[in-house]
Amino acid sequence: MTALLTETDYQAQRRDLERAISYAEAERDHAAFKAQTGAGSADDAKKAKDHYEAMKAKLADLEAAQRGAQVARQQNASAAKAAAHKSLQSEVGAFIKRRGALVDAVAKHAEALAKAITDHQEATADIRKVLHAFVNKHGGSTVLDGINLNLQNGPSPYGIAACTMADHQVPASMLSGTVGAFRERSAAELEKRFAEQLRDNVARLAPKEA
Repeated sequence: MTALLTETDYQAQRRDLERAISYAEAERDHAAFKAQTGAGSADDAKKAKDHYEAMKAKLADLEAAQRGAQVARQQNASAAKAAAHKSLQSEVGAFIKRRGALVDAVAKHAEALAKAITDHQEATADIRKVLHAFVNKHGGSTVLDGINLNLQNGPSPYGIAACTMADHQVPASMLSGTVGAFRERSAAELEKRFAEQLRDNVARLAPKEA
């Protein structure tokens, strides 16, 4: 593929041609004057004029080549951006698919965590009832306060969850950040809306057609 005329080469060639045209114009005028006064021939005057016109034609060709190079560069840039945008859309599509699977995983694990915490609370409530029933029937109320404190101060499922997330650089405080949004729509619905908006915004990055 032929290399496009660069701006630097264009300016350098233009300066050379403009200098040559200036000399050719002076030679044309001088030859015409000599021909008129009889000091020179008409043929020499014609050659000088033809040379001057040839230099002007070369400058016109150079300017046309520069305009063509500019158009080609714009077309190449547009083609490159179009290809890059197509690749970007593919990457965004893969991200949306991956994120959707992760959202599903978060929802499932959140349900499992919620159930485990609920079961933990129910287990504690159940054993508390059993202990209270025993004390009510067989005595030992002096020990009951210690038992209740023991049950209250055992490892908290909330603390376990928060500590585990913190160990993975996930602040527990982020859990309540968007609760309100999920009161109106499911995670799947919100994720679908997110994906549509992201695709629309990425589409806006496409190169504009000329």
